[in-house]
Amino acid sequence: MQHTHQPQHLYACCLAQAASAKVQTYVLALLLMLCMAEARHAAVVVRTGALPALVTIIREGTNSGNREFAAAVVASIARSYDNQLDIVSAGGVLACIRWAGLPSPLLVTAVVPMPHC
Repeated sequence: MQHTHQPQHLYACCLAQAASAKVQTYVLALLLMLCMAEARHAAVVVRTGALPALVTIIREGTNSGNREFAAAVVASIARSYDNQLDIVSAGGVLACIRWAGLPSPLLVTAVVPMPHC
């Protein structure tokens, strides 16, 4: 029998705000280990749609540990240049800056060069 579940459904379900903090912690730990292991694994995580859910956890999460975990996953994903534009597009840089409590979100322009069109 062939599986019909798509990976993005698993991420969306397990990282959703409705998921318990414990489930989110386990999924975030798994994602962090995958992303740290190899850059190609981080690229797969991005392609399967986990990035918007990670950014939402950083911005709106109620569990401070999971917010920190999600920021660590995004930082690990950012090791690859190919993933950096996806992170910027998803609002990940600004979310991490605000989560870290830096004085101004305007620092984004100093940290991340804007892509040329």
